[in-house]
Amino acid sequence: MVDGAYYASSSETADCSYYGEFLDANQPPEQEIGAPVINPGGVTDALDTSMGWEYVDTSGYISIWGLWLDADKTDMNPQVTVDDPTHIQLGTPSYVSDGQINVPFTITAGVATGGGSPHNITVTTTYGTSEPPDELYIYDATPAIQSVSQTPWTAGSTYSGVTISGSNFGTICPSVAISGAGATTFTVTTGTCTNSSVQGTVRVDPNATGSSPSVNATLTLTSGGYGQGFQSAPGGSSQAPFPGVEVLAAAPTITRVTLSPNVVGSNGATMTINGTGLSGATPYLPSGFSITKTSGSSTQMTLTVNIALSVSYGTNCCYASVQSAAGKSSGSAVFTVDGPGYLVVTGSSMGHCGGCSTTVKLFETYQIMSGVSKTAFSTVPVCETPVLSNWSCSQAQSGMTYNRCNVNPGTATGGAFTDGWGLTSDTYTPVGCGYPTSGGSQGITDEWLFNPAGATVQWKMGNLYGYILANSVSINGYVDGMPVGTLIEP
Repeated sequence: MVDGAYYASSSETADCSYYGEFLDANQPPEQEIGAPVINPGGVTDALDTSMGWEYVDTSGYISIWGLWLDADKTDMNPQVTVDDPTHIQLGTPSYVSDGQINVPFTITAGVATGGGSPHNITVTTTYGTSEPPDELYIYDATPAIQSVSQTPWTAGSTYSGVTISGSNFGTICPSVAISGAGATTFTVTTGTCTNSSVQGTVRVDPNATGSSPSVNATLTLTSGGYGQGFQSAPGGSSQAPFPGVEVLAAAPTITRVTLSPNVVGSNGATMTINGTGLSGATPYLPSGFSITKTSGSSTQMTLTVNIALSVSYGTNCCYASVQSAAGKSSGSAVFTVDGPGYLVVTGSSMGHCGGCSTTVKLFETYQIMSGVSKTAFSTVPVCETPVLSNWSCSQAQSGMTYNRCNVNPGTATGGAFTDGWGLTSDTYTPVGCGYPTSGGSQGITDEWLFNPAGATVQWKMGNLYGYILANSVSINGYVDGMPVGTLIEP
């Protein structure tokens, strides 16, 4: 019997010496093994066979699909080559069969990318080299952000050295945009860009949160690719959004407060508050201030206020603060309110008490001066607290009339008033008796005070002391009259 293929042509049996399988008469003989053949589109990712491409700066496995890739199953080391072995490094196949080869790869930056720059893959066995070669495309992977440092951010603040970490950023510095936080910006720092991180400076809009306590901003990184522009794979993108970056409302600040006019009793005074985060904020002022109008911007607030006479006054006496619409409060800032401060003698005359011909009475006219600006003050209510001592007359001392605080205060019209010191009758004896200075004790002390209606505290303007006799009066060391211009301090 000659070796070869034999076919059954009838149902008859034959006695022959060939042992083996009889083939169907219609089956063609086995095809001769030849050079490897790669299927069209037969180079794919090993894990995702629908993906006929790989990405820059990645490692993994590719699968090559075709025929006679393992020759006659005796050649377990087919050679797989690529046209750019410098940037596409292929390893020893990890799996080989007649129809599939899996090959490890590493792709580095500098490789030609994009749909217009495919790379040829060939397989060589003892039977020859695949022809034509198949194509592997290399694209830039969609970037992804994993973390952003120095968060949360506060409105109005600046943060340097903020690091965005992730993958597939490219070797060209990416651009970074921030949305959802007003005009907040991210400026990339030159020389800090890698494929997995970039650093920059964040400047947060002072009004980033509006009237909310906080907002969530979205940071979007746009890759610049690897030197050939960003080459996007099918369905890919050059952008990596990173939502949920919390931005907190900043507490407003006050850098300066001015008030004009700044005098107690002023209506329609203008207060200007300078600072940050003032837009929509609510001002708070001490008791006695009433706000009738508010306007301004994020850096300046203008108030129209009425200042009661009862307001405590002095240099840096008072405090202003603001609270933002988001409920954040500023620190307090001091400002000055002016009020009656001291007295100046503007006139002095000696006369007699009412109905008297011999008993003297000294009349002094005083001008109230403001404590801060040192200028003449306007019409205000005044009162006094005289204390008499050392009565030396034989007769009982008579009553005394004066302007009692919160009972019958007087009015200093135009800030001026006249005060008279003297006994009330010619009948007192011995001659020259009255309220003398004795043993270091003054015959009279008399404080003049500013006495606004409703105030529980009066503010001292001048302190007077001396003696009152039937024939002489002394005030603050001056006998029978003080020179014009004499200052009377509290």
